[in-house]
Amino acid sequence: MKKGNLHYIVAASRVILFDFDGPICSLFAGVSAGEIAELLIGVLRSRSAVVDRDAFDASDPLDVLQYSARFGPSVVADVEDELIRAELEVVRSAAPTPAGAEAIRSCVESGRRAAVVSNNAASAVVDYLSNRGLDTFVHTVVGRTYGAPQRMKPSAEPVERALEALSAKPSAAVLVGDSPGDILAAQAAATASIGFANRPSKWRRLAAADVIIDDMAELAAALDSAPVE
Repeated sequence: MKKGNLHYIVAASRVILFDFDGPICSLFAGVSAGEIAELLIGVLRSRSAVVDRDAFDASDPLDVLQYSARFGPSVVADVEDELIRAELEVVRSAAPTPAGAEAIRSCVESGRRAAVVSNNAASAVVDYLSNRGLDTFVHTVVGRTYGAPQRMKPSAEPVERALEALSAKPSAAVLVGDSPGDILAAQAAATASIGFANRPSKWRRLAAADVIIDDMAELAAALDSAPVE
């Protein structure tokens, strides 16, 4: 753990918002994200889109989806439909993040509520949670808005939707994420943030987080030690 005080942030919280791919699982453990991105690029080309690979990260399916927005709503829909199909497929081979499920359970057992706020399709997140027996611990799942990639994190909107569903104030919430977009979304929504540096390279990228951890067991332990009265 580095920077800030994890126990102080957790003690002040009443809801924990978890990003999905990273804190909870490795979504592309069985199939590389690059393979999915190439499928989406193929959809763009099938729609006669001029693909400038320098304009997006060709290894990131979500970046390809965002890039597709320049070609209009119907192209976005085609790309998103293919992405959802792929997410529902790859989620079957997703690898659980060590102590990710433990952190969710500790959240609820400590008297708090848990939500998932993800740029992935909500249907894929729900499938994973159900298959892992975590659905009963998660109050709300907020996935990306169909056909509107500009509304994904780092936009504050997904975080605000989760807070509304939980009837929670931003000051009582913490977002746990492993990308700069997660941290920016938390800041935009005025919630605290915990950066999950699941790779050494992420420490610098997550520098804006209120606190950074490299093991979800740290979060689980902090939740266990600060139950809500």
